[in-house]
Amino acid sequence: MDEENKKFTLAGKEFHEGDFISIDGTTGNIYDGIIPTVDATIAGEFGRIMGWADKFRTMKVRTNADTPADAKKARELGAEGIGLCRTEHMFFEEDRIAAFREMICSDTVEEREAALEKILPYQQGDFEALYEALEGNPVTIRFLDPPLHEFVPTEEADIEKLAKAQGKSVETIKNIIASLHEFNPMMGHRGCRLAVTYPEIAKMQTKAVIRAAINVQKKHADWTVKPEIMIPLVCEVKELKYVKDVVVETADAEIAAAGIKLEYEVLQRLFAGFTAPPEHSFRINVNAMMNDRVHACPLRRTQNGIRVALVHRDDNRRIGSDNFLQRDFTRTVLLMLAKPIFSDIFAAGQVNPVLV
Repeated sequence: MDEENKKFTLAGKEFHEGDFISIDGTTGNIYDGIIPTVDATIAGEFGRIMGWADKFRTMKVRTNADTPADAKKARELGAEGIGLCRTEHMFFEEDRIAAFREMICSDTVEEREAALEKILPYQQGDFEALYEALEGNPVTIRFLDPPLHEFVPTEEADIEKLAKAQGKSVETIKNIIASLHEFNPMMGHRGCRLAVTYPEIAKMQTKAVIRAAINVQKKHADWTVKPEIMIPLVCEVKELKYVKDVVVETADAEIAAAGIKLEYEVLQRLFAGFTAPPEHSFRINVNAMMNDRVHACPLRRTQNGIRVALVHRDDNRRIGSDNFLQRDFTRTVLLMLAKPIFSDIFAAGQVNPVLV
């Protein structure tokens, strides 16, 4: 591999930047040129096994999807809804990222609201397209999760463009960008804490979700469009209550203004030793358990709700007082263990666990 000259040699042939190769994702084999492909289908022995599983399973399976095209394909392959739609992916489009950067670099609430107002129609359109693709099946929409430094420009030309749009100096914009640096981006000023600091973000996203649901429900009276709004990375019940109050107040106002009956649900994604009150529904995100050196693991029911403790990834050291440990969580193991673990934890039916 010659990175400097953008070429590599394989099986005696030299490949350069712009050449086409095909990779077998199962075996890892690399082939010269473009190999014709077909859309994936559930067939053969795999299809037979999945058919058997469908007769006996009680757990529903949803997909991760951020675009209508992905949602449509997942539905074709048997997904029963969207378990996670990551709204931050929608902000990176060229016509939206500029407005979002304006919001980040704003000095006042009014400036932030003006910038977010530019994004609102795009978000609403995205959600309408997702509802249409799912045809009445459930959609869980996670509100903005990543730390803000992931959205700011890094190239000098983009920084200058943002400075000009904001009427600020390049040095001021660079100082704002530097101030957003996170020592540990997985655990810092992100998730629901963004909405605590900037509730106008949660308000804008709630408006987009509810307005989209109202429009699609009006067009398809035979569907049941019930938005599921996920508040991400909740660590403390006070921050949950603050953000949930913002979401509920905004959603109820939108529904009342439209004069339509629409149900919605507010979910919480748990993290880091949080005890969920039993009246709340929540999600346990399997993927998040693999992303960092610290994992959030569901342990047991307590008198006040569901206890989630921390497990250190390197040596499986437990941080907390419970004694349930699992080494090297994988999706496969979790799904194998899911039914017996969750059926015990959630026996009273006070919560609504879903693996995504």
